[in-house]
Amino acid sequence: MLNYWGMIALGLACENVAMIVGQPWTGLWLIFWVITNVSTAFYDIDIEPRFYYWGYAWPLHNVVEGSRQILFGLHSRIGLNFGILVAWGAVSTVLFPFACYWMRFKNNHGLHEYWA
Repeated sequence: MLNYWGMIALGLACENVAMIVGQPWTGLWLIFWVITNVSTAFYDIDIEPRFYYWGYAWPLHNVVEGSRQILFGLHSRIGLNFGILVAWGAVSTVLFPFACYWMRFKNNHGLHEYWA
């Protein structure tokens, strides 16, 4: 279930942003999304400056932390990890119809982000 909610949190956010920003900027978003998620998931946030504490709310950090708790029997904060992932999924699900509407609006009115 942890990986399932992680895929929902990561995937729906990517889907929404790809529909809103459009084709040429999707690559830039994916670079930002992958780098920030990986850096917060695999590096210790506690030893970084307080500016980087936003990483505790990122989805992949919670997937990795929850997996460590399940596999190694650490002090469990699995409820917090699931809560953050479900919140990402819920917010992305609520924003999904608006992103679809915006993409349809751009297509119907011929709005493009590129000149090709």
